[in-house]
Amino acid sequence: MRKPGAINGRGGCYAGKADGPVGRVSDVASPMLREPWLSALVEHGRDLITLHDDAGRISYAAPSLTHILGYPLEEFLARPLTAFVHEDDQALVVAHFALLQDNPGIPRTVEYRLRHRGGRWRWVQATGTNLLSDPSVQAVVMNQHDITPQRDAEVALRESEHRFRALVESSEDCIELASPRGSIAYMSPAALTVFGREPEELVGRNIFELIHPDERDRVAGLWQRTLDLPGQPVRAEFRHVHGSGEDRYLETVRVNHLDTPGLNAVVTIYRDVTQRYALEEQVRQAQKMEAVGRLAGGIAHDFNNILSAIHGFASIIKQDLGAQHVLQEDVDEILRSVARAAALTRQLLAFGRKQVLQPRALDVGSALQDMQETLRRVIGETIELRIVADESPLPARVDPAQFEQVVMDLVVNARDAMASGGVLKISAGHETLAESDSARFADLLPGAYVTVKVSDTGQGMSRELQERIFEPFFSTKNKGQGSVLGLATVFGVVKQSGGHITVNSVPGEGSTFRVYFPVAKQPALQNSTTLPLSSAVHAGNETILLVDDETSVRSFVARMLRKYGYQVLDAASGAEAMLLSGQHGGPIHLLLTDVVMPRISGPQVAERLVTARPDMRVLFMSGYAEDAIIKQGVLRPGADLIEKPLTADTLGRKVREILDRADQPKAMSVSSEA
Repeated sequence: MRKPGAINGRGGCYAGKADGPVGRVSDVASPMLREPWLSALVEHGRDLITLHDDAGRISYAAPSLTHILGYPLEEFLARPLTAFVHEDDQALVVAHFALLQDNPGIPRTVEYRLRHRGGRWRWVQATGTNLLSDPSVQAVVMNQHDITPQRDAEVALRESEHRFRALVESSEDCIELASPRGSIAYMSPAALTVFGREPEELVGRNIFELIHPDERDRVAGLWQRTLDLPGQPVRAEFRHVHGSGEDRYLETVRVNHLDTPGLNAVVTIYRDVTQRYALEEQVRQAQKMEAVGRLAGGIAHDFNNILSAIHGFASIIKQDLGAQHVLQEDVDEILRSVARAAALTRQLLAFGRKQVLQPRALDVGSALQDMQETLRRVIGETIELRIVADESPLPARVDPAQFEQVVMDLVVNARDAMASGGVLKISAGHETLAESDSARFADLLPGAYVTVKVSDTGQGMSRELQERIFEPFFSTKNKGQGSVLGLATVFGVVKQSGGHITVNSVPGEGSTFRVYFPVAKQPALQNSTTLPLSSAVHAGNETILLVDDETSVRSFVARMLRKYGYQVLDAASGAEAMLLSGQHGGPIHLLLTDVVMPRISGPQVAERLVTARPDMRVLFMSGYAEDAIIKQGVLRPGADLIEKPLTADTLGRKVREILDRADQPKAMSVSSEA
């Protein structure tokens, strides 16, 4: 039973009054504390030992009081302990004393804060024993050990843990802790993004389960290297199977074996670099396609010269034989073969981005609607056609004829992928690319684009096929089906138009081609791909200086011009052309020159001769397209150009057109870089 005036829980304080301050052990009534050896032990100890009467008042405090709390004895004695206890801990101390009074002789331990005389708080671990009934003590004994340093260290450790946990858990990189054998002990929350799995799902699994089977042997070697070199970071890149089922690429920013006492573990920081790999692959693919395009363009250039000669001389033979000659049919077959070869050359030029384009503002939505009936006839009755376009105008800067060719090739490709029928959907709209989209489109600037999407429900393609689908002469179709240059041509036209094309396909689920065209700054005109025909060929008697390093082409062109009545001076090089011009005493009305020639180019010849003969007109010939040679700085925009392969009809019309023109913008005809 508690005695009247003992510690109670009302108000968190002690009841009763002290008889007076007591400062030395010898002043304490307890007979036991008057023993010299015990007095020395208490008064020279580091812990704060206090005695309390049955009312809880302090009847004795060891000299360590001054060291621990800074009080002189007279300020501490005869006062209840709760007068010095932190307000948040007072209820705990009151309960502790009550427990001591109810359990005499049984020591109890509690931790609380005591106020230092300077205002700070000190943590103590107090062990109290109720010895009030012991005649030799007659007090509640409290041994209070100062644990402030430990408490401060614990707080600092918790704060440090919170800081590092915040860093780890807020990082976009995934941080892993694993045993040397690869058993995962910890995964940061970023595992959900990087691996596609909850961290708790990964703990306990082996790290090699997360790595793509094809990469495990290589990564195992790197892991062993990490174990062999503790403390030295190791970097690696590898594939893994994401929780979504797709392959992703990971980079280990740091792999470090911490072989320290109490911690034998491997710390790994993973970073998802799939987008970087995709961008690098785009660049590699673009470089490959650029190289193949240059090759294709170069072949087409030389082939055009050959075709010009074949077509030209075949045309001459056809005219000389007469309509009833037995060889007319053979000559016609030659001309038809040349036409087919010329079409193939145009496809090569399109892929190589060296085709002649006439871009203008075209309303893509209206153009698709105009093509609807034609497309239905192409795909047949087993395929359902759906065309969806934004109601607002969709002005794209593109050559109308080439736009139709792009759509037609994509539709034919979709039709062939749906042999048993399906749904073909063509949609058009706007899309704005942000800076962040550069990871998807390495060659497009941020801004607004007009998009055309062609989707089918056909057989689809694997990732390997998608990577090669735009290569020339690569086809997924059986021999004799489709054109081996169809999608390569689409690729070239889109790129030359300043756009971009992507493909996304899943085997068994179909394919989607998405084309991006630049937005036209001016309003779209009426859609029409029909170009006006020039007037009939007219002969003449003007003097023409012909320059071409290809003998067969020069021979054919000279012969045709003479056939039309022109006086022709022909030169095999720029140097020879300047020599002929200097020797010719009469006027030269037209310079007809190839653009790309050894040593002195056509534009360089033109600039030098026009300076000496300001009234001379200039017409360029080239197997490269106008857009290509102008972009390379060979010709200025506005220069007159006739594209190879040449035919007698187109040559005669163009020459007559230039000679009959009222004015000749000579300043626009040649390059300032000559």
